[in-house]
Amino acid sequence: MRKEQLLTLLPLVGLCFSMAGYGQFRTAKATADTDSTINVIGYFCKNDTMVYERLKSEVKLKDGDTIKDRSFYQFHKFYVIVQDSTSDGYTMEFCSGKRKYYGGTVNNPKAKIDSILQTLFDDQKVIFTTDEYGEITGINNWREIRDNVSDQLKPKLDSIYAAIPVLESVTPRKRFESLIKLMIMSEDGILNNYNDLGTLFSLHGRSFEIGTEHVDNSDKDQSVTTITTGYTPDDDANFEGDFNIIASTVLTLSPKDMGGLLAGLTTLFTDSLSDKVNTVFKDSLKGDCTVRQLEDYKYFYNGWPQLMRSQKIVNFMNQGQITTDEIKLTRFHWPNVVITKREEPEKKTI
Repeated sequence: MRKEQLLTLLPLVGLCFSMAGYGQFRTAKATADTDSTINVIGYFCKNDTMVYERLKSEVKLKDGDTIKDRSFYQFHKFYVIVQDSTSDGYTMEFCSGKRKYYGGTVNNPKAKIDSILQTLFDDQKVIFTTDEYGEITGINNWREIRDNVSDQLKPKLDSIYAAIPVLESVTPRKRFESLIKLMIMSEDGILNNYNDLGTLFSLHGRSFEIGTEHVDNSDKDQSVTTITTGYTPDDDANFEGDFNIIASTVLTLSPKDMGGLLAGLTTLFTDSLSDKVNTVFKDSLKGDCTVRQLEDYKYFYNGWPQLMRSQKIVNFMNQGQITTDEIKLTRFHWPNVVITKREEPEKKTI
């Protein structure tokens, strides 16, 4: 197998490590309100209902040009309803509709696998809890979800390996199946597969300094982050107290760093292929990999997210990838809240 063929077997390496965003920033736990900080705290009410749309795109580049048959888009809707509200926290219901994929899923094995596996978690209600700040604390019905996913797993894998015949020679089915079962055997594993929830509530319980802050993470991962936090203007488009958190993170990985990452990327491959891939990359790695992540989060004054947008730009050798992920509110219903502004707006309802 030639070097070029091996390189196409892996997704762009720079995206294989996780930059979950603000979860890794050195933010403080929410404290009492002061004039210098903004706390991300959920002041939710029973029967609050939020409807969101999520659009995720992945555009691959080579020598600065888009590779159309390797780029794709994913779209779906989901809702969140508050079932109960107490002084200790909230119980909520989440459900996602079926995801729709557009673009180069035919020639993109990663996209094809993702499009099939994600259906394991569609149309299932997730009953989850948060603390008094809105930070997720658990999933009540994770065992039921685990059992449902397990029941559907075999036919889904049949579809994947039928759609990508070469996959068996790269990743043996038994090994792949064992990994998925390992991923769903715990409550944390189930939660990780509902990253809509992880994104929406990732900052709740955190406190941010108003203004611009520079965070040096060089002792952790050689990254530098700039965070800008402030209130949005009080006008017809915003409520008084709405706020934004914007961040930019730049991470540079040397060839040595990349080599360390590769060791963990090939665990799913057959042993012989894993050795070949590691050898090819060890001989081929030249120059740094640069990853830049831009994030823009907007919240209502009561802690409900309005917009969660992130973009990750990876440049590695002569290849690149731009991943954009946006969750935006489309409708909301707050039956226990009286909205007061300069002029009473027309209330959006389901």
